[in-house]
Amino acid sequence: MYESIYAVVEFGNFSTKFLVARKQDSRIDCLYKTIEKNVFLKDNKIVNPLSVGNYLTKKQKEVKKLLKIDLTKIVFVYPVKDDLLIKEVNETIFINDKLNYYYINLILQKYNNKIENGKICLYMKTKNYLVDKLFSYKIAPIGKIVGELTIKLKLFFVDVDFYSKIQEALTVTNLKLLNFCLSFVSLSNEICYSNQKTLVIDTSFDFTNMYLYNNKDLVDYCTIEEKASNINKDLKYFLNLDDNSIENLKLKYGNLNFNSNESESFDLFLKPTVINFQGKELMTVEELNKIILARYEEMFTNIFSKYQIYFQEHEVKNIILVGGITKILNFNTFIKNTFENDEVAISVYKSPYIGINDNLYCKLIGALNYSDKLNKVKKTSDYSIKKFTLSRIFDMAKWKKILKRT
Repeated sequence: MYESIYAVVEFGNFSTKFLVARKQDSRIDCLYKTIEKNVFLKDNKIVNPLSVGNYLTKKQKEVKKLLKIDLTKIVFVYPVKDDLLIKEVNETIFINDKLNYYYINLILQKYNNKIENGKICLYMKTKNYLVDKLFSYKIAPIGKIVGELTIKLKLFFVDVDFYSKIQEALTVTNLKLLNFCLSFVSLSNEICYSNQKTLVIDTSFDFTNMYLYNNKDLVDYCTIEEKASNINKDLKYFLNLDDNSIENLKLKYGNLNFNSNESESFDLFLKPTVINFQGKELMTVEELNKIILARYEEMFTNIFSKYQIYFQEHEVKNIILVGGITKILNFNTFIKNTFENDEVAISVYKSPYIGINDNLYCKLIGALNYSDKLNKVKKTSDYSIKKFTLSRIFDMAKWKKILKRT
């Protein structure tokens, strides 16, 4: 049975998520997870690499103490905002031999972590392989005799500063970087449908990303300013509490299908009509939910209007929502009533993995799955290249013996 253990971290502008899980074939078992309200980012940039390094060291020690596991490598989720640069290039190599991973790696290594104008290439997608200018393949024709090979690549560049500061943070730890997974790649590896156009709406504390995929490949994306913090801003004005306290109140009392008539009967026994916090009466549950509902209606009206502008012409079949904003009670009912389109299926992502059923971890799970795929491909590739190299050494030795005889 194939098995690996991965540690994944995602930094946000409001919280940090950390996950350790075991991957067994298609199964994922959660071993350790935390969401902490600490801020290492400001406007999606790392403020202090040293504090990041100290946080990772602390987590490494906790995992060692609780699980008796020595973490040596880590996967990071890069929080793509509006800094993504996409380029397409064609690279040609002359082989005149059987195609091997060695030749493909010669091309890919040219762009791996390549830096251009303050941006770094952290993800590549092969669009097709053109053999001898005649035959096009979606999958590399390994083992086929090839004269000239042209690979069409889609390159994804992001801000190099974030990557550099993560590398700086790792210098004060004994961890090594296993993979740097862009957030849209994480999502495509966990929640997108194959052979269908899917729009993923990822609403975070500070912004909303809308990713359009076709067969799990990113087609287009946009970042808009609709954010969960707008709800907190209104509640702060009335309640004079910090973000952590407001988040707890929203989850405890928030209900997007709240009905004051119902609250006078059955709901009265479930929830108090007046919200108390540290012995102080703040407001009624009805008043709280009026504020929350107004903000949700405004936010998702704006989000769906952006969908109409940017993505409706793409014939989207599925819309999937992720993020902490979806955790409030009766969100599913609210969103289906707000988005009135019978031709598009709309839903909230729900993790199928035991112990990780909170959709806040979906990007971490996706990054884990992506890193696991890369790990398997690398093992196959390394074996193929090693075999190829040994065969070349053997051939050279054989020809040397022949030359000596002559």
